[in-house]
Amino acid sequence: MFKIPCTYNVAPKKRGVQTGLIRTLELALVWLFDQVPGTEDKLAALLAQEGGSGQSLLLDKDSDAGNRLHKRWRRCRVHKDIDRLLSGKDGVSPRQDTSGDDSDADADARNKRNGDTPPDGTEPSPQPTATDPKSEATPTEPAPRHRHASTSRRRFKLPRNFPRLLSVYYSYTHSWIPILNPKESLDSTAASYPPDGFDIDPEDSSTSAAHAELWCALAVGAFQDATSSYSSGGPEPPDRPSLILAAARSLIPVETEMALGHVKALLVLSLVKLGQDNAGAASLLIGLAVRGGMALTDRQARDRHRDSFSGHSTSSTDDSYSNSLDRVLKTCLMLDTIVSLRLGQTPHMRTNDMKEKTTEETGPEEWAPWVPRAGFGTGNAEGAAQPVQSLSSFNQLYQFFRTLNQAVESGSAGPKIGAANLVQALDPRFSFCNSVVFGASTIPILPSAFLIQATFLSATLTLMADARVSLIWSLMEVLESSISYFGAAGVSPLLVTYMSIASTKTCVRALRDDDKTRWNSLMVDLMSVWQDRTSNREHSPLDAEQSDQTPTRVESATPQLARQAASVRRNSQYPFPMNPNSYHPNSSGFLQTASSASPSTARTMPFTPGSQLDTFPSGFMGHLPSAQASYLMGQGAHGVDYDAIMDELASIDCTDSMESDPQFMANLGFAPGSDLTDMLRGEYGGM
Repeated sequence: MFKIPCTYNVAPKKRGVQTGLIRTLELALVWLFDQVPGTEDKLAALLAQEGGSGQSLLLDKDSDAGNRLHKRWRRCRVHKDIDRLLSGKDGVSPRQDTSGDDSDADADARNKRNGDTPPDGTEPSPQPTATDPKSEATPTEPAPRHRHASTSRRRFKLPRNFPRLLSVYYSYTHSWIPILNPKESLDSTAASYPPDGFDIDPEDSSTSAAHAELWCALAVGAFQDATSSYSSGGPEPPDRPSLILAAARSLIPVETEMALGHVKALLVLSLVKLGQDNAGAASLLIGLAVRGGMALTDRQARDRHRDSFSGHSTSSTDDSYSNSLDRVLKTCLMLDTIVSLRLGQTPHMRTNDMKEKTTEETGPEEWAPWVPRAGFGTGNAEGAAQPVQSLSSFNQLYQFFRTLNQAVESGSAGPKIGAANLVQALDPRFSFCNSVVFGASTIPILPSAFLIQATFLSATLTLMADARVSLIWSLMEVLESSISYFGAAGVSPLLVTYMSIASTKTCVRALRDDDKTRWNSLMVDLMSVWQDRTSNREHSPLDAEQSDQTPTRVESATPQLARQAASVRRNSQYPFPMNPNSYHPNSSGFLQTASSASPSTARTMPFTPGSQLDTFPSGFMGHLPSAQASYLMGQGAHGVDYDAIMDELASIDCTDSMESDPQFMANLGFAPGSDLTDMLRGEYGGM
């Protein structure tokens, strides 16, 4: 009747769940399980993760981490392609309007308050190609990995020799402080890294904890391997330990609660600072670990209290988590005690904070054969295979540190804790610690065995008011034997702290001639392990893309270490060689070199133990331009060259008096050549 064309059009903005979306996602998920081995296991582990955090990530609508993941999904290319296929518009760009999704709107609002929302107009970039040099990402970067959803998301690329670094760590560090997950678990985490790197958000505690464990082990292993005599034979030098250390630090969350893996990483990273005799920086890391461990303990107690009312039974996963947490708390007490003794402070953790529960000495960590690594020691350690005895060694070390902690706690009240208590705490299996004659044949050729004996002798020195010189000789003999078998790189960094504490004793100050030289030489050898000795400045282990970042200034410590033996600092409290420029990093977390201060500045600024300490490590201080390494993807480093400014200030020689600088008086308005008397007379009218 009326020939009016119909103007009704199908609304392009569809609300709700599209038909077939759930089945499509299920099929896509199963296809991903088949294509990427280990993906299904990782997702299952997330669902059964410690304290129910994995379930909270996926089910809790108020979870910030979950909201960040959901926002990333809404922006990724796969989501848009699925949307396009289900809508039947193969040749049309997928719809951009998601205003009908209330949960996404809520997530955007929360993220905007937290500063996670990208600037207006920011849209996902198309997948870059090799012919697009101006693209923000590298040509090899997959498009789905956008970093817009979180300002803290970064890309991490494994060092080339990461299998070697993990093996070194588990042979020479995990054998006496078994707090990280088994090596197979870290190998699995490393296997998940694509060749071009892996995007990780440190603030997402549920996912970054496993990576923090991996990188802290790589950092310690890198320092140890750099000092070994092992040569990979490759055309390129190994990655710099300082950059690997910085990467591990940056994986510790700043504004969110830490998971157990982060606490473990803090404790392991503190070993590097102890090896550098930087007790102040180590105490900061250990202090954070103590607080994080106590928070996890409180959370576990609340969860158990809630489960007791709901009738939930304890699973094997809960038991495994509880055992891991107990080990971490014991390590907190051990390291807190030793660093407090080094600083002359009172430990924060006390024995009454701990459960009287011995770590079970079962499983591969106790009975698997210990494997020496090439380049460590003289090779004499490669005899008959011996069980590693990590757990029994850990229990014995904990008993020693527990006795030291009680000695500090006892004070004037209660029974006095002394060296006799150490003998009572000695397990019969480690009776060689108390032998009258220290013969090499009586000690198992294991790094943990030599560390236990050195700990026994050092604790005895600490608890004895008037120690004998023979104890120092015995300690030096144990250290020399340990270096002979495992190399200085295979020796625990705790020995540096032991020697620093022992240096305050009268018996060490009384050492003369050859004994003094012997003591100083041991200290230099042990500390040299934990300096950044590599010279590979062309490549970072985390270089996944080219950027305009300022090159990181990390100087080789080798020339400084060579000068230490010749320039021993004579100090009544620290008679061993002290070079604060080598041992105390600057605020960027990298080694401060001799070029950072002029000779006059070095002479006029005396070194006071505890006065030249680190600020918080770079991983805890946000994104400082001077602290950025080249693994910080998508973030420029166009900062002020603070090193150049400090060099300029240090080059200005200060005058001893105002009379010697006529220009200074002229700048104040007085005639050239005026002195202080003329200035006071002019100010106060003939005073």
